[in-house]
Amino acid sequence: MSEAKNDAGNNQSPTAIAPPPSTETGNTGPVATLRAEFVTECDLLRANIKYCLCSVQALKTFAVFNTPAPDMDHGEMKANIMLAYRHLEDGRMRLGKAIDAAESGVSIYNKG
Repeated sequence: MSEAKNDAGNNQSPTAIAPPPSTETGNTGPVATLRAEFVTECDLLRANIKYCLCSVQALKTFAVFNTPAPDMDHGEMKANIMLAYRHLEDGRMRLGKAIDAAESGVSIYNKG
């Protein structure tokens, strides 16, 4: 097997290129940093979904629903808007559960 070269051009074994994975379980170090980044990203996605929820809810007030049109099924349109809203709610909740799992199962709703 050929050996990899590092930036200085020296031979080194492939296992020496990357440090071994961390076995850390505490609240400091690389695992804690990755956990914090994951939680932050999930929180941002949850905030974006909350904005989408408001936008989807606003669809029900569009003027198109006040306009009789035989080729539009207003009931079906509103039903699908409601389903979209529920799916977004579910996605937001699932991201919250992912945060809970990343934080050792502590619910975000139990934070003070």
